[in-house]
Amino acid sequence: MLDFSRSYGARLHQTHRAGPQAGTLPAITEVDELMNKSRRSLDALNKLREVLVAQQAVYFQQAQEQRFKSETEARRDDSLHQSEEAKGGFAGGEPKKRRGVSLFELCHTNNH
Repeated sequence: MLDFSRSYGARLHQTHRAGPQAGTLPAITEVDELMNKSRRSLDALNKLREVLVAQQAVYFQQAQEQRFKSETEARRDDSLHQSEEAKGGFAGGEPKKRRGVSLFELCHTNNH
């Protein structure tokens, strides 16, 4: 396309008359060739665009799946944490038992 533009532009500038002359106009075959090259370029760009759109769709799908997975894991972790808190922590619901005899017990057994 660039070569055609340069060639045709040079032919137009060589003539000083007003308007294009018969010898300065491009041949129909030249125009047909340019149109075919333009179609091939457009087809190649359309194929490239399709690949890019498909690639972008896959990327967004993967990102969405990753977000969903992260949110699901976070909810699962929250619910496990809340469940453990309701049981009284990870050790269970029973309070810890002290070993030995308390000072209160010693005082009351000795006084009675």
